[in-house]
Order: sequence, then C-alpha cells, then structure tokens
Amino acid sequence: MKRIKTRVASLVFSVILAFGLFGVMPQVAYATVPTISGVHVTPHFASAYVDADVGFDLDVNSTVYFMVDLASNPAPDAATVMAQTTGVWRFEQSVTAGYGLTQSITGLPANTALTLYMVAEDVATPGDISAVTTLNVAVCEIGSDPYASLADALDAVQTGETITLLTSISEATPVTVSGTDLIIDLAGYNLDLNGDDITITGGTLTIENGGTVTVDGMVADGSTLTVDANIVGSVVALNGSTVIVTGNITADFACVMALGAGTTVALNGNITVTGGGQDIAVHAFNGATIKVTGDISSDYEGVYAEEDGTVVTVIGDITSNGTAAAGINATGGAKVAMIGNITSTLYGIYAAAGAGVTLTGNITCDTGTDDVFSYTGGGVALSDGGTGIGRTVTVNGDISVNGIRICGVNAFQGPNIAQINGKITVTGAGSVGVLADGGSQVTVDGAIDPDNYVGFWDFDATSMWNPFFLTQAGNDTTSLKDGYLQYSWTATNGNTFTSYIWVKIPDQPIPGPAIPQTGDTHGMADLALILALSALVLVSTGVVLARKRTRKEGNTQS
Repeated sequence: MKRIKTRVASLVFSVILAFGLFGVMPQVAYATVPTISGVHVTPHFASAYVDADVGFDLDVNSTVYFMVDLASNPAPDAATVMAQTTGVWRFEQSVTAGYGLTQSITGLPANTALTLYMVAEDVATPGDISAVTTLNVAVCEIGSDPYASLADALDAVQTGETITLLTSISEATPVTVSGTDLIIDLAGYNLDLNGDDITITGGTLTIENGGTVTVDGMVADGSTLTVDANIVGSVVALNGSTVIVTGNITADFACVMALGAGTTVALNGNITVTGGGQDIAVHAFNGATIKVTGDISSDYEGVYAEEDGTVVTVIGDITSNGTAAAGINATGGAKVAMIGNITSTLYGIYAAAGAGVTLTGNITCDTGTDDVFSYTGGGVALSDGGTGIGRTVTVNGDISVNGIRICGVNAFQGPNIAQINGKITVTGAGSVGVLADGGSQVTVDGAIDPDNYVGFWDFDATSMWNPFFLTQAGNDTTSLKDGYLQYSWTATNGNTFTSYIWVKIPDQPIPGPAIPQTGDTHGMADLALILALSALVLVSTGVVLARKRTRKEGNTQS
C-alpha cells in the first residue's frame, strides 16, 4: 500500500471554562501546550481567545479519539480513551487524511495540570495511544501572554503592568511588591493565597474589579495599597502608607491596623472579626488615621485608638461582644468620632488618659446576670488610667444599659468631662445612672430613670471603692448651671477635688442657642424654617394693622 503521509493542520483547541449559569457566555481559558511525541502545537492569540494549531502524522483515514484528564490521575490505556467514558473532556471524530479538524474543548477545570491523550484507529485495527501532551490551563495573563500560575505571572510582570485573572485562583503564593507599581485585575474572580501574605514596600499595588482576596495579611509599609474587593484576612498599614479598601473585610483575628504618623486608611465596607478571641476590629496608634464607612462587629473591641495624634472616624454601627467587650476604647490622647449606634456586652465607650470621643447615636449595653463588674461596666466609662490627665466624651443620643451593678456613665479617677445629650435608662439590681469622682463633671441633657439616680465614689479609709447613691431629690440647694439639678461631692481622703453631676430639669430649655455642626443640614434647615415663619408672622401682622388703620380712617371721614 502506498504510504500516504499527511499533516492535519489547524486543529484548534479553544479552551473554554464554561460556567453555564443563567445562560451566561462561558469564559474562555487559554491552553498552552508543549511539543512532544512528534506533535507540534503553536498557540495563536486572538482578541477573545487563544487557539492552538496541532499537526500530527496520519497514514490513513481514521477515527481520532481525544481525551483530557487530570494529570494526577493514572494514565489510561488506548481502550479507555476509545471508550469515551472517563476524563474531564472527551471527543471522537472521523478524520480524513489530508483534512483538518476544528474542535472546542469545554468545561476544563482551571488552575489544574491536565493531560491530552490521542488515539487514532483505522477501520480494521485499533491503535495505541499515539500522542500524550500536557495542557496547562492559563489562570491569568499579562497583556496577551497567558500564565499557568500566579507565581509565573509575578516572576514575569514589569512595573506598571497588569496581571488579569482569567479564573479564580487558589495558590500558595506570596505576593511581594518592592519599589514597583503593579495592578492585579480580579475581573470578578477570587484570589486565595492559601495562607500567604501580600507585602508592599516602597511601591504601589492596586487590586481592582471585585471578587474576594483571601490572605493571611496585607501589609503596606511606606507604600500605597488600593483594593476594590472583599478581603478575608488582616490589613496592616505602616510608616506613612496610604490604604484604601472598597469592600468588606473579615478576619479571625485583628482586622485592620494602622501605625505611625502620616499613615492613613480609608475603609468603605463592613468589618467583621470572627475568631472568638480578644481581637480588635480596628486598631490605630502612634498618630495614624483611620476612617471607616460601614458597620463594625467584633468579639472584643470594635475600635481601639491610642496615643496622641491618632484619629479614628466611624460612620456606621459597632457591635462588640465578649466578656471584655468595648465598642470604642480610646486612650493616650487619641480622638474618635462616630455617627452610628453602639451595642456592647460591657462598655459602649471606654476613654482613658486624655482621649476624646464624640458619638452621634445611641448606646445599648447588656452585661447579663453576672455580678462581676462592680460598677465598672456600662454605657460610658472614663478613667485617667493612672496618668492624672482628663478625658472628654460627648454622646448625642440615648444610653440604655442593663445588668447588675453597672452604670449609665462612670466618670472615675478624674478629672473627666462627659456630656450626654439624651436620656439615660439603667435597669438591674444596684445599677446607677451616673457615677463620678476625682473632680469629674457630667452633664445630662435628658432624663435619668434608674433605681439609683446618681452617685459618687467615696474613697475614705472605711469605704474604699464603695459608691454611695442619691435620689433625684438629693440635689444641691443651688446649681452652678441654670436649668439643671446639681449633685456634688468632695472626697474626704485628702483629695479636695469636687465632682459634679448636672441633670437638666424637666421641661426646661437648654441654655443658649443650638449651633448646627458643620454639615448639619437639618439644623440649618430648622433655622431657616424658623426665620421664614418669623418673617411671615411679621408680614401678616403688618397687613392686619394696615387694614385696621384703613377702616378706622374711613369711619372717621364718614
């Protein structure tokens, strides 16, 4: 028989990762195949896919069987390939010598080493496996160049270039950016580094276009990190870094940490700690600045801000659970401002050593039935932390606490200043609305309705650390503040500081006009409405007086 030697060209493998959900077009994955066993494969890049021209020798007209399987699976024999009952993709096609074949391979798993097996069979004689080659399905690309792993792409990427994911990646690969600029385009997919970190030192990293990034931690050290994606893992900013995250952050330990003057973090999304230990959701210190627009949930502290120059802003709610929980813990001169509500199982706000906290929202605190707090827990607690430096807390909202021997406000180891522009409700045996000592001053522009109205810490030798309580009728005969009931106490243990508690007298206006804060459009609108109504009254009065005067003059003339 005359030997016919042909080359079947342009066997196109358009490797497609088929989602098949809701009729969405499948995402094309790329196949890069080496030359082995005489099979020559040349990839060609097009606008939306990569194909491969595969050439091989075929003596006679045959049926060609194709089977793709995981490279980790045992190699099949020819009969298995021809049976077309196994593998992640399989196909058979009659091939005429001298003619080409175009066929799509669909449904291949991404980020997985695959093997292509080919068996040619003529009419009479089954053949052996005639070609075996490895298919590495590309998981990402730089420009039009496909890469079978993120690690390969990171080795090849140049500063200013973009690595674009073609599928979700789960790969133990640390990402390090040092002195370069890199963009990772998730393209809606997920990136899981299997416990490794992302570290940026002296460069910029931008992660964009949705999806979720799972890491042990993202660390920006003197650099810029921008993430438009959800994050599972911690985010750390150091030494003047700028970090912007648009997405939710979840971690089983500390979620967000910022350290150092000039370090700024902006978080637009919810922050959740899930570890069950004493972990902090948002921690800023040593002059760093953090702004959170979203809700915070922690099993320990929602916000911990410490040291002079540190500023934390929260627009959203804080939920803090656990035996040592605090919605906000501020100390050492740090400042915290929040618009939202706090729910906690110990402290709503704890401020110490020169810190300042302003909350526009309500505090709800329930310590349960354990008698272990001895008036240390409650809505707001202020303490000098042994420094002798006072601190200031303002709450523009109501405080509601429940528990045994806890406080609505506890200003101890003063001097402290607390301004509560709302109602204090305290329930539970032995609990009290406001406690004060050490020269503290607490003003309540609202009602107090606990069993014990207010009280003071008495530190004399016979009743160390034991508070005593006053009813609403136990106020001083005079008050330093008009419109307020005054309660005062000077300790007898050598400390001559006098502590004051002022409670607004019911149905008494608060002295002085209310000044709207910057951006308080409601306050400005109310003021404008009052002025408009006043003008309307003046105009109406003038019209009425003019009509009366006209009538009077008419009567006189007649």
